[in-house]
Amino acid sequence: MDPLKYLFEVPMLVGKLAKWLVLLSEFDIVYETRKTIKGRIVAEFLSENPVNEEEEVETAFPDESLKLVEVQPWKMYFDGAMNKSGVGIGVVLEAPNGEQLLMSKRLCFPTTNNVAEYEACICGLEALIAVGAKKVEVFGDSMLVVSHVKGEWELKEEKLRPYLEYAKKLLFSFEEVTMKHMPRARTGWSML
Repeated sequence: MDPLKYLFEVPMLVGKLAKWLVLLSEFDIVYETRKTIKGRIVAEFLSENPVNEEEEVETAFPDESLKLVEVQPWKMYFDGAMNKSGVGIGVVLEAPNGEQLLMSKRLCFPTTNNVAEYEACICGLEALIAVGAKKVEVFGDSMLVVSHVKGEWELKEEKLRPYLEYAKKLLFSFEEVTMKHMPRARTGWSML
């Protein structure tokens, strides 16, 4: 075999592999691929460690404490506001590891403060679904939105019904949801 001819015929050989091929070609070394040894290793292990038929094999989970690991929830804080300069919403998502994702959006349609709060809640829930959260804690400064979604208060404004129904529909995407009212004075944060 001519190593230079081989190098030109096989374009994938570059760098160190090509250099070694040229250097080792003078020794008439023939390369043969090894057969898979995984099966042989398993067979050797089993032959060296036979299992007695009378011996009972324990198949229980050895460390029960590992089953008690709890998945930490994602946290979502939402706020919507309306004033003379416009309407906006803000959402803060906090991952279980403490990392935060901040989102804000200006609404380009005339609306009420309650609708802005619903828009913020829905935007946050959709974002949580997008990141794959399964266990969530939702915090909002709107007692109305939180109480409606939890089913504690009766809906009186019919224009809010589509928002409420959509928010409740989104909640089915999660395994566990906790909603809490958090007054703005307590939070110390304002999105807008």
